[in-house]
Amino acid sequence: MSRYRHVAAAWPTERRSATASWSVHAILATHPHRFELIQQPPSGPGRSWTCEEARKVMSMLGADSRRASGDNGRAPGAREEAASREASRC
Repeated sequence: MSRYRHVAAAWPTERRSATASWSVHAILATHPHRFELIQQPPSGPGRSWTCEEARKVMSMLGADSRRASGDNGRAPGAREEAASREASRC
C-alpha cells in the first residue's frame, strides 16, 4: 500500500498523464523533472510511455541528475526503493 501512496504523492491528480500507466508514473516518480518528462514520450508525439522507455530515460537521466546534485553513490532512500520495486513489476 505504501508504494501506491508514494506514487500518488509524487503525482498530484492534475499532473498525471491520462495515457501513461501507473507503473510508468511509478518509474518516473523520483525524477525531479517528472512533470516535464511525462508530457514528452521518447517515441514521439501521439505515443504513450512504456515501462521499458521510462526505465531507459531514468537510467540515462539518473546518472546526470546524480552528478548535478552531487550524489556520490549514496544508498537509495525509501522513495527510491519504493519506485524501484514498483518499476520491477512493469
